[in-house]
Amino acid sequence: MNMQPKTLTAAPMNWGALLRAVLSPSLIWASVSLFVIYQGQPGVMCLTPMAWLLSIWGGVYYGQHEHPSRPAVFGGLIAGAITGIVMAALFVYGSARMMIGETRPDEIARGNTMTVAIGIASIIVCALVTALSAHMAQRRQRSR
Repeated sequence: MNMQPKTLTAAPMNWGALLRAVLSPSLIWASVSLFVIYQGQPGVMCLTPMAWLLSIWGGVYYGQHEHPSRPAVFGGLIAGAITGIVMAALFVYGSARMMIGETRPDEIARGNTMTVAIGIASIIVCALVTALSAHMAQRRQRSR
């Protein structure tokens, strides 16, 4: 009978840090954009590319809280992609509110094309920015 103790392996990523890296920028952008949309100004959604910079914050947080022996890039990619999905969903909602009352088919088609493009770009850019900032934060922390 084999009596060797079992070794526990670490989780592949820090789920608590991942959750916080997603929630902080997502809640900030959701609260700002939804507040302004409900004030009757759905044009705030044009600031979505600027809101992608909030992903830096999430990436730095994740990189600082990930275990030094595990690379933070993969967790940063996941956190950024989820943040990008949230921002894309908010953009879809805001652009739908902007298009209320629009009857010209060419304008509706342009609006839909822009919504799809910004949605896809949100996911890609947020994932890359978060992964890069997580990697840089972890690298800076290791060098201390």
